[in-house]
Amino acid sequence: MRDVLRGVLGGAVLWLLTAAPVTALLLWLGVAEVRMIGDGFAALATLAILIPVVLLIEAIPEELVFRGYVQGSAARWLSPWLAVVAQAAFFLLFAWAIGATAAPGQWSFLPGFALILGGLRLMGGNLGWPIGFHAALMVATQWLLAHGHFVVHNAMTIQVLAFVALPSAVYGMVLSTHASKVKREPGEAVSRE
Repeated sequence: MRDVLRGVLGGAVLWLLTAAPVTALLLWLGVAEVRMIGDGFAALATLAILIPVVLLIEAIPEELVFRGYVQGSAARWLSPWLAVVAQAAFFLLFAWAIGATAAPGQWSFLPGFALILGGLRLMGGNLGWPIGFHAALMVATQWLLAHGHFVVHNAMTIQVLAFVALPSAVYGMVLSTHASKVKREPGEAVSRE
């Protein structure tokens, strides 16, 4: 359980350490603009509420079902990376069934998001990493775009570059390094250096 909690915290912090400077660079370059409208205290109060709500209603349940149960079950029958693809297909089917794919942008976002989360689960070795990434990304997205505290120009650039693409690349590098430290010897248990 401690490894999962470390993964959640590490996942969220690694996302933030990647997304924040990239967002700042996009703002500094004038590629995008974020302007607060209204009360800063109200925006912080919304953020404080969003964190547990996103974790409890979205990130934890979705990761338990799709990257936990579905991906774990598929990995018993398929190679690990095919299990990642299988859970992504189930995730998309579920999203379609509940009407979450109605917006055109969702069809371009959801498949990649599911594959990224499945890869994080596989490379990180537990559900903590995708939970942390999922929660951090969705809290930031909802806080900036869905609660009326900010006006955001060129939000898609921030979402694609700063919130998804570059954090995913950094995660891939960090977790592949982590995974390479796990060695499997014939007849021996997994050891961590």
